[in-house]
Amino acid sequence: MKNKLREWLHRYGPAEVVGIVLGMVCATLLQSWVGNIILSAVAGTWVENLGFYGTIIVCDVLKTQKGKQHEFWKMFWILFRNTFVEFGPSEALDSFLIRPFLLMIFPLVIVPYALAFFLGAMVANISYYLFTVLGYEFRKKKWGV
Repeated sequence: MKNKLREWLHRYGPAEVVGIVLGMVCATLLQSWVGNIILSAVAGTWVENLGFYGTIIVCDVLKTQKGKQHEFWKMFWILFRNTFVEFGPSEALDSFLIRPFLLMIFPLVIVPYALAFFLGAMVANISYYLFTVLGYEFRKKKWGV
C-alpha cells in the first residue's frame, strides 16, 4: 500500500499543486473584484481543472514519447482513452456538482476567502480521488499504461 500511495502522489501531486494554486489565485482575485461567491467558485473550479489536467496531459505526453515512439494519432487515442477512463466519472461529478457547491459554502463560514477555497478544494478532493484512483488502477490493469 505504501508503494501505491507513493505512486499516486507522484502522479497527482504536481498537478494538484499547479491546479490548486491557479484556482485559488483566480477565485480569490475574482472574489475581491466582483464579490460574487458563485462566480468565484465556478471560475476557480474551471481554472483549477485547466491547471490540473494541463499538467497531467503534459506529463503523460512526455512519458509516452519518452517510452515509445508512437505515431501521433495512436498516441493521441491512447492518451484520450486513458484520460477518459481515469478521470471521466470523477470529473463529471466533481466539476458540475461537488466542487462548486463546496467552494460556495466554505466561504460563508471561513475567512479569509483563500483559506476557504483551499479547504473546500481539499474536501472535494476526497470524493474526486476515490473515483480517479479506481479509474487509474483499472486502466493500468486493463492496458498496462
